[in-house]
Amino acid sequence: MKKKLLLTLALSLTVTLAACGMTPEEIDTVLTNIETTYQSGAYDEAKTAVEELDKSYDKMSEEQKSKYDNLSSSVEYAVTSISAINEGLEKAQSYYDQKMYYEASAELGNLTSAYTLPPAEQAKYDEKKSAVDAAIAQWKITETLNNVEATLNGGDYNAASDALSAIDTSSLTEEQSQKYQSLQSGIATKKAEAEAAAKAKAAVYDVDVLSQRLGTRQVYLYEEGGPLYGKYEQCEKVNTDSEYGVKYGDLTVLGSRALDGDIVQFSTTNPKTFRKNGVSLDKSYNELVTILGEPELGGPEQGIYWYTFVCDGYSLSFKFNDPAKAPYEVIVHY
Repeated sequence: MKKKLLLTLALSLTVTLAACGMTPEEIDTVLTNIETTYQSGAYDEAKTAVEELDKSYDKMSEEQKSKYDNLSSSVEYAVTSISAINEGLEKAQSYYDQKMYYEASAELGNLTSAYTLPPAEQAKYDEKKSAVDAAIAQWKITETLNNVEATLNGGDYNAASDALSAIDTSSLTEEQSQKYQSLQSGIATKKAEAEAAAKAKAAVYDVDVLSQRLGTRQVYLYEEGGPLYGKYEQCEKVNTDSEYGVKYGDLTVLGSRALDGDIVQFSTTNPKTFRKNGVSLDKSYNELVTILGEPELGGPEQGIYWYTFVCDGYSLSFKFNDPAKAPYEVIVHY
């Protein structure tokens, strides 16, 4: 307010000077004051000064005339359009206060399409536009989080995971961050439950029965009743340097070229797939010793634990990351 008063007083002085005739230096001063007043948004005062300075137009240099003409045009445009511009800014602010962010954004867009904003109003516009854009960005994040929650509750945890990973976490509010973390946890839980359910439904094979198939060219799946090697369209091919075979679900069957295609081992990375005498081999090392006796071979090997138990006509090998927990692979082999 004090600044505006000083500008008004300065312009009043220029009016007096204009009436008395002005030197080129005084004209420069007045032009600078008009520009400052225009920049501050005091358009009526700037217009009055422009009209008074017009009386000294003939005394201006070409450079001063050019500056005067530009200022005169800008001031006139501001005076005639300021009412509508302020109305648009106020309307956008009203929408923003009501959390109608898209409507506020549309109003600001209409404003810049219809008018060239003077500096003071441009600053107000920039501030409002920044606030509206930030609010819309936050609204979109909240909307996405709600959609992820609905998708997860609908059972599609993969789609929920993809949508959640696409969110830019750098601008989350504390509340959004908490919900984001909660959804991450919920998705992980649903995935784990689905994987556990899939494993629970997986076929179970008795290792004594499987061992009878070692050294033959065909293996029959109990639930299918057909040779495994004849079902390549349902299996994943397995190839190593010296062996070939197939993978069906949790069961992997390998054969050796040296043995002319004979089956040499069955393996699984889901220990619940294999049972012996009706007991699951999903056990710790000590529990397996109780069931199978002491291992023939075993111990730590290159950061893992490998134990082999000899059975009637075949052997069982177990690979552990931690012997106190279930093995990560069980192998039935010669």
